[in-house]
Formats: sequence, C-alpha cells, structure tokens
Amino acid sequence: MTKAKKPKKVLCFIDGFNLYHGIESLKKPHLKWLDLEKFLRDHLAQEFSSVPHKLADIFYYTAAVEWRGPEVRNHQRAYVDALQGHAKGLLKTRRGKFRKKAWVCPRCKEKITRREEKETDVNIAIDMVSMAHQNRGDIFCLMSADTDLVPILAHLRQNFPHTGISLIFPPNRLHPPAAHFQKKLGVRPREMNARKLSQYLLPAKIPFRNRTITRPKAYAPLAD
Repeated sequence: MTKAKKPKKVLCFIDGFNLYHGIESLKKPHLKWLDLEKFLRDHLAQEFSSVPHKLADIFYYTAAVEWRGPEVRNHQRAYVDALQGHAKGLLKTRRGKFRKKAWVCPRCKEKITRREEKETDVNIAIDMVSMAHQNRGDIFCLMSADTDLVPILAHLRQNFPHTGISLIFPPNRLHPPAAHFQKKLGVRPREMNARKLSQYLLPAKIPFRNRTITRPKAYAPLAD
C-alpha cells in the first residue's frame, strides 16, 4: 500500500491595511466583513489542488485607528475580534502602530501632519524569517501588494529554496506591483476576484471569548 503523503503546512500572512484599502476601492462596504479563513481555504485548494496541504496558521497584521473616531474604531475592533472568534484559534493578530509624520504639499507648500502605519512590514519580515528557521511551515502565503516585502521573500527564496511561496493581491492592487514581485521572485501574484468576494462574508453574529460580536450596520449586505 502506498503511504499517503504528509500534507504541507501553510502559513498565511495578511497585511491588514493593504487589504482594507484594496476593498475600500471597490466602494462596497459589506465586503469589509470578509471571512479570511474561508477565502484562504478556497484559494489554497485552487492553487495547490494537486498538493496535499493544511492551513496551519493565519497571521493578521493591523494597528489601532484610535485617532479616527469612535465609529471607525469600533468597526475595526468588531472585525478583528470577529476574525479571531470565527477562526477559533487559527487566526492570530499582530499589532503595529500609527505614527505622526510631517508632510509638505508639493503644490501649495503647506506643512501638514499625516499618520502612517508602521511596523507591519517589519513584523511580517521578522515572523517569516523566524518561522522559516523554526521549520514551522512548508508554504508561506502572503496577502499584500506592498513591494517593501519583496526583499524578505527573496531572502526566503534564496535561503529556504524548498519553502513554497504564494502571493495574493487585494483588489485593484495588481498593477504595477505585480511585475516587480514576479521579476524578483519568479512567482505570479493572484489578485482577489472582486466579483466573488461576496461569497466570503462572516456571519452577522460571532461568539468571541465571553461575548458576541455583532456585524456593524455599515457592513450589512445589500440583501439584508
């Protein structure tokens, strides 16, 4: 009897704000209540249909948007908690920070202060290298179109050649970053199909720890 192949362990790394801005560009708020676990399982089943695999961990990178007011803050908290509750321990969060940065308008020369999210790309890089050295996964799946992450993926490709790399681009993020990823890594990114994202929505109510997370009204599907 032929011995069954041991399934390859897949680790997924999600750049939360890169994903958010991609979905925001679609102007369909209900898609912000996206079930990432279900989406990833279907994506992996298609990309690795001939390879036995197992989704071992999902790492979601984000940062608190406290400065944007209570409504946006509460929406973010609800979504992150819902992701964790629905995935039942499979999804872990990694949190960065927003920092103020001075910026000068190139036209009017007015000086203003902007907030930029920091640490996500660094945290992803650290986690990827650490987990590669620990032999935690056989396939690393990245959901982001941030070209700042190309060097770390190139490092993995060079130093861990047996580790598979899968790239998922959020909506409206395929060009021009895709060419850079493909040239440097030899891996073709796959863009989320915006027309199919409605198939991957979280339930309206999700238990999390000792409470129930309720989907914000702003994220309710049009049919509700």
